[in-house]
Amino acid sequence: MDKCPKCGYDELADENDPFSGASPTHLSDQGRVDFNNLTEVIKWGEAREGFSCDFFNSLKANLDKYPELTQKQRTALDNVIKKFRIK
Repeated sequence: MDKCPKCGYDELADENDPFSGASPTHLSDQGRVDFNNLTEVIKWGEAREGFSCDFFNSLKANLDKYPELTQKQRTALDNVIKKFRIK
């Protein structure tokens, strides 16, 4: 099992499946919720033609550096989830 580059703990996510739903161990509890929500939106978006996942992929990349999304990022994510009824 690989180590998380941020915290050094064992990585939970499956490297071969970026949508495994398991989040890196350095995330806060809210960060794990953010990670799982982003994973759902990205999976949903990739199944739809014309929906760009670039913004959500960049948010997910931010979770490599920070323990959770900012409040504004989370609000934007929540708005998309509600508008498109993803959850």
